[in-house]
Amino acid sequence: MIRNGNDGDNGAGCSLKQVDENQLQIKCGDDSTTFYVNNGNGATNSSSSEDETPFELKGASIWGNAIKGPYEVNTVVTLKEMRIQGDSLSYTGRSYTGSVSGLKGSFVIPNVTLDYPYAEVAVTGKWLNEVTGDLSSKEMTLYALADLSDGSTEVNVNILTHVEYERVKVLVKKGYDVKAAKKQTENEIMSALGFSTNMGYFEKLSAFDSGSDIDKEAANATLLAISLLFIRDNDTDAKIKESLQKFADDIASDGKWNDADGEKKKMAVWAENFDISATIDNIKAWGVSNVPEYDKYFAAFWNNYYGLGSCSIMNKGDVKIAKKNDNGSHYICKNGSFWNVAIAAEWEAYDWKAPKENEPKGRAAESGNVYIYDEGLAAWRVPDNDFEYDTYDFTIPRGVEDKAKMGHKTKQCYVYEKLNSEDDNSTYVWTVEPDEIADTFFVSRSNTRGIFEEDAIVGVGGCTGKPYARTGNNLSWLPATDMEGYVGYACSEALGTLNKLVSHRYATSPTAKDSVFVCKNSGWTWLRNAEYTLGSLKDTRDNNVYTTAKIGGQNWMAEDLRYCTFEGYQGDYCAADMQESDYRYEQLSFICPEGWHVPSKEEFEALLVYVSGASSIDKIDEDDNNLGLVLGALDGLSVATMSESEISNTAFNKYGFSAKRQTYWTSSTNTDGDEYYVLDLSQTKARFKLSPMPYMPAVRCIEDTPKK
Repeated sequence: MIRNGNDGDNGAGCSLKQVDENQLQIKCGDDSTTFYVNNGNGATNSSSSEDETPFELKGASIWGNAIKGPYEVNTVVTLKEMRIQGDSLSYTGRSYTGSVSGLKGSFVIPNVTLDYPYAEVAVTGKWLNEVTGDLSSKEMTLYALADLSDGSTEVNVNILTHVEYERVKVLVKKGYDVKAAKKQTENEIMSALGFSTNMGYFEKLSAFDSGSDIDKEAANATLLAISLLFIRDNDTDAKIKESLQKFADDIASDGKWNDADGEKKKMAVWAENFDISATIDNIKAWGVSNVPEYDKYFAAFWNNYYGLGSCSIMNKGDVKIAKKNDNGSHYICKNGSFWNVAIAAEWEAYDWKAPKENEPKGRAAESGNVYIYDEGLAAWRVPDNDFEYDTYDFTIPRGVEDKAKMGHKTKQCYVYEKLNSEDDNSTYVWTVEPDEIADTFFVSRSNTRGIFEEDAIVGVGGCTGKPYARTGNNLSWLPATDMEGYVGYACSEALGTLNKLVSHRYATSPTAKDSVFVCKNSGWTWLRNAEYTLGSLKDTRDNNVYTTAKIGGQNWMAEDLRYCTFEGYQGDYCAADMQESDYRYEQLSFICPEGWHVPSKEEFEALLVYVSGASSIDKIDEDDNNLGLVLGALDGLSVATMSESEISNTAFNKYGFSAKRQTYWTSSTNTDGDEYYVLDLSQTKARFKLSPMPYMPAVRCIEDTPKK
């Protein structure tokens, strides 16, 4: 039972009052004190014992640094004594003042006498901005809640002490003692920001001191990094203050950073691109020489936000893409401590192995960027010069055809040749040579037509790919004329091509040409040039594309069918080069693409009537009609044996049908149905004959007549 002094034997003039189940109040005259008893959950609130425990500070100097950037000299610093009353921290009414007097925002508050170990230290004034180097245009107030029970009189005021202040008061209301509340709050703040929680009391940290040991130096450097993050690219003092206060209010409620405005991402993006050397220069310009190395903690912030994970010696060289950043950048664990933005050479080639002895020393990435393996660095790097870029994939040639190549960047020609040396240790290297020398070091040529001697064939230069022709009695290679390149043969009396004729194969472009050239002293000249308009057809079964020609009212394939993938016949009747195919009569019903069919004898007759100009098929002489030439493509071997007048007076391939085979299937049979008609274009004539089995002509498809 609680008894007042008036009613009991002791404590006359004093009264004892139970405030609630956890608090008692003793009042003697005008003086009173409140203390805690058992709080009901088995734990004793230490603030009760702290009020009862003797604490005395007489005539002491409270000192520290006031920093949001250093506060300017003569800024007033105020200390107010605080105590636990009920479940709250409250002012006792005792206060003291001092002022900033040093470059680091240092201050001293002299002759401080306290009866309680808690004090609020506040600073209001203008401050130097580490990012811009300028003095702020508006004042800002920062607070610190100090616990002086350990006898220390150092109290620094900074953004971390400011952020923890309100959160500590909230936790004290929940029954925490001050030390526990401060420890809990410090852990919450550092976890929210993604930094180490091993910081110690925030009021013991100073952003412009390197620290007395490794842990203190790391904590001070972290404080400086955090200070910059709240300044970042905010362009007004009001925005900086707002950013800091939003964070403080967010933490105060539940110890978590809900970050509804996306401030953390803004900090991370800014930190990634900020030049930290500018801050160092600004601080040193203020006369502060002892700046902690905060760069790795600054980088650690955006590294952690991007979700890059740990960076250590174990994963040095690894490359990742950020999980929380949408800029598409790659990052590399370069120095074994934190991630940096990777340049192209680091992320495109980071997992490439060193080339083997017989492999190229350079390599192109999918992007087209080229990298050279540097044996000294044991890493891939960007080419140092044009030569490295030009020759990055050049290897020791296996044959003469590989000894001339064009540089990738400069397009200069290189030849693999012996480097002259005074001793016997000569080596072969890639050296720049004029185009013509490099081209004619090796000229690629092949006699595909068989019309003239091989020396008359125009070749392709080994470097540039330009055409070259044999010229003169010594048969040296010189650049070919445009016409020689087009025709494919040299025009030279020495090579025996003077007055010779040659055909140019028909083209498959929309406007095609069947041409004949004659070699004169002035070079190749046009002798005959027939033009006609062509179309195209894509066979969706195998994606073959065919040239088509409209002749009269019919639409014909201008190439032989080469479909070769039908089930049951694949490989049996198809030419090896897939340029043309022979077919059996039992395939005729399904061999053409959809919408096309094998022409009947009557459809072929309509074609012959149209190209001959006759009134009917009966008017065409099967023994002497010249329609084989009219429908046939120019043939190089035949042309080479004909005279100019014969060529000029012959209607080769007049309509673009471009027949190259002697016989073509029709879908028509004889009366007995045991033999099919074929169109025979041999010996320049066009006539029909029955095909004995198993005869296998070619197929020309004709488009179906549209249904009415």
